[in-house]
Amino acid sequence: MKHITLYLRVIIALGLLGLADSLYLTYQHYSDVIPPCSVNPLIDCGKVLGSQYATIYGVPLALLGAMHYAVLTGLMGASLYLQNVRIFQLGLAQSFIGAVISAYLVYLQIGVLSAICLFCMGSAIISFTLFVCAVSAYRTYEHSKTRPQSIS
Repeated sequence: MKHITLYLRVIIALGLLGLADSLYLTYQHYSDVIPPCSVNPLIDCGKVLGSQYATIYGVPLALLGAMHYAVLTGLMGASLYLQNVRIFQLGLAQSFIGAVISAYLVYLQIGVLSAICLFCMGSAIISFTLFVCAVSAYRTYEHSKTRPQSIS
């Protein structure tokens, strides 16, 4: 686990950034305010956040995103603190789920709504980056297990 400490710190920082983004959008949703990023027909937060895809059974996707980032950040923080690979593997799975859902939401923005929310795209970029960092960390960990240990 010591080989992936830097990755875990980056993942935790990105998770906190994603959490802040999602909480901001959640606050905007419950305040009935559209973030100020509707600048042209393509970049239109109002169209995206006001669409039928912005909520599931009345729950804003931003709130679900905040829960995702909180769980992911908590798992990665716990794996760092406890030096526990199993907890890290749960975080890796959580990052995969986030990346897959983000890919679908990007498809909805571009392919269905023909509009982009900058805050939503920022969250998607964070999710993809989190997954890449988590996979890289895991590969580094696995590689360190197979490398011969020096006697010193």
